[in-house]
Amino acid sequence: MNINSVSGTSSELIKVIRKAIKLLKTKDEITRHIHLLRNNIKYLKKFIRIQIYTVNENPLRLESNLSILKCYLAKLKQLRHTLDKRGAGVAIRSRNLQWHDVESCFNGRLLTGIIVNLNIKDPLVFLKCAYKSFSIKINSMLRQSMLKVNVVLAGHFIQPHNLELDLKTFASKNAIIDVGTDLKQWYKTHVLDKLQAKLEEFAERDSGWALQEILHLKVNINSYIPIRGGVSTYVKVPHFIAMKRAVVNVINNDEYCFLWAIVSALFPVQNHNYRVSSYPHFSDVLNYESIQFPIKLNDISKFEKLNNLSINLYCVKGKKCFHFY
Repeated sequence: MNINSVSGTSSELIKVIRKAIKLLKTKDEITRHIHLLRNNIKYLKKFIRIQIYTVNENPLRLESNLSILKCYLAKLKQLRHTLDKRGAGVAIRSRNLQWHDVESCFNGRLLTGIIVNLNIKDPLVFLKCAYKSFSIKINSMLRQSMLKVNVVLAGHFIQPHNLELDLKTFASKNAIIDVGTDLKQWYKTHVLDKLQAKLEEFAERDSGWALQEILHLKVNINSYIPIRGGVSTYVKVPHFIAMKRAVVNVINNDEYCFLWAIVSALFPVQNHNYRVSSYPHFSDVLNYESIQFPIKLNDISKFEKLNNLSINLYCVKGKKCFHFY
């Protein structure tokens, strides 16, 4: 590892802090390390914002190290809080999880955050408990666009024969989430099942490493635009909706399915309502200046104002439709 880089230096710092945390006993010792962590976090955040990376830098490692330092900071603050309460004779009610945003090295990312584990020992229990924080953030981000999401589970592992301690991570692949996604099922498939399988596979390699502590679940949330210029965004409606014969679904051969849907509502026809040739071209009757297509959810209100329209957006979940916008 190149310790002449910020990513290399911060990795070495993490090793030192990881060992030191286990030795802290007093409130003063904890407070000093909290200040140390805050200063280093501030420096890393500033460096990530500048984004002037040399050939020796590893942006992914920088982001990962910032996540770990923020996790350590949350744990130390929780430990200090516990000592304060215990010293005052107050009953201790500590939180099991905390969400913390993390500055990302990647400009296209909507949000990176970590769900810090403060008290939970079992990794599967932690992952199940983390769903609530995960779902809150995902549902908030879905108001901006479709999403492509992956997670990274980080934990301390120990070699029992020599007590060597090391950080191990287990990542899931990116998977798409939209407003119609069954989020609980998505989380089970892409987080719980995948990470459980990876943990079991790691244990079965006879590596000798044993899990000592789960640190955090890192969540990377990216905007996802499925199709761009020159390709059709037409999608067939589900069969149970098509059979009702109550929905017009124009078969467009471009990325403007939203605009064709609006035109079909404004200029209804009796015959061949699925053909674009049955309607005036949207460029002649609609104003969509400064809006990119496929349209994002947060641009619909702008479109409404430009055209003095009120639009309702419905989503399909299973065989149920619900009003989303």
